[in-house]
Amino acid sequence: DEMQIDGEIAGKEADKETAAKEKELGNEEYMKANLDGALVHYNKAIEMDPTNPVYLNNRAAVYLSKNMTDDAEADVVRAIKMETSKPIDEQDDKALGRSYSRLGTICHQKGNFSGAIHWFKHSIVEYTFDDTAIKLRAAEKALKQQEQLAYVDPVKSAEAKAKGNAMFREGDYSDALKMYTEAIKRNPNDPKAWNNRAACYQKLYELKFGVADAKKAVELDPKYVKAYSRLGQMYYGLKDIPKAADAFQKMLDLEPGNQDAQRGLQMCQAARSGGASGEGQERP
Repeated sequence: DEMQIDGEIAGKEADKETAAKEKELGNEEYMKANLDGALVHYNKAIEMDPTNPVYLNNRAAVYLSKNMTDDAEADVVRAIKMETSKPIDEQDDKALGRSYSRLGTICHQKGNFSGAIHWFKHSIVEYTFDDTAIKLRAAEKALKQQEQLAYVDPVKSAEAKAKGNAMFREGDYSDALKMYTEAIKRNPNDPKAWNNRAACYQKLYELKFGVADAKKAVELDPKYVKAYSRLGQMYYGLKDIPKAADAFQKMLDLEPGNQDAQRGLQMCQAARSGGASGEGQERP
């Protein structure tokens, strides 16, 4: 009986050695981007030693590369269960951290960005990999974009913009600004909402913020004459005469004979000559 037990132990050790060799062969194929070849070797490694979570993790990496996310997730979950079932002092923090990171990558590929963030944070607690921190930031950015996109509603944007216009006409620029901000959140591709908020910043003498919004408006609509007008006015207010002149000239290029553009260019010329002239104001 003892000889039989010794034989079984020796057999299991031989299986583990064979499994380790198969894993190394799988790694070589994986590095050569031969995913099918790597999968064959990782399958053999798991068959010879099904209790080693590393082999499952490696196979999961292949599944991920083949966009087989469900299979990858099943392997990683098994690997995590194997590792966490060990006594705490015997658990491999690095291996566990890699498993959590891989689970985060799987969630990210599935579009589950909140899940990805959860698992990337778990990974960092176990073991800090440089790439995991990068992946965490990418998942947080993706989640923010997803939430912003889900918030988009052109109808509600138009409603907020209309309320802002009414407040602006009443001289309530602070509250109008809030409404235009809501309009932008609801429809960030509406150049008029950006230009209207720029008008609020102009009235509130927050010209640098106004310039940023007016620039966004002309980025969205390069032929938006009114936004160029506001941009020219605010650059003039900031005493950046060259940029003010460029904005007014752009107006004139788009609308030859535009009197506001001509007056703006005259103001810039006077400023360059040492004179000064007041800046105009526009209604949204």
